Amino acid sequence: MIPHFEKHLKAKNIVDVKDKSTVIHQLSTSGYTDLIAYFVMTYSHCIDKDSDGKTALHLAVLHRHQHIAEMLLQQKADVHLRDSDSRSAIHIACNNGDLHMVELLIKHKAHINKKEKLGFTPLHLACIRGLTEVVELLVQEKAKLNKVDDIGRTQFTWHAK
Repeated sequence: MIPHFEKHLKAKNIVDVKDKSTVIHQLSTSGYTDLIAYFVMTYSHCIDKDSDGKTALHLAVLHRHQHIAEMLLQQKADVHLRDSDSRSAIHIACNNGDLHMVELLIKHKAHINKKEKLGFTPLHLACIRGLTEVVELLVQEKAKLNKVDDIGRTQFTWHAK
């Protein structure tokens, strides 16, 4: 399988024309830890964005591939980069309710109080979904409790619904 991908890389055909994804993006969704390790170490395309503005880290988090996310972070993937909805990896992890991923991203200094496109912080997203463990972790990590979204609701207004 590696020779197939290497052929495209050597031909400079590393970006899918339709969605602007790279080999690293595609492998980040797959869970193939060994393959992504090879490509991240060899070609380092951790910061490239696809047509939705997502990096390989966004996709690894979205698809709950913690080992791949760890590997990307070790190779200096930027935990703060945002997609076209202004969501960073921690927004995605909180929306998924992936407690271990949230812990990993916090360990790598993810901004827990930044708002995305609709004004939601990671805490808003966890509250909206009723994800108590994620909410507790974010509060423990000093998430601001008074942030309002674009329609003026705090995180706990959403949690109460």
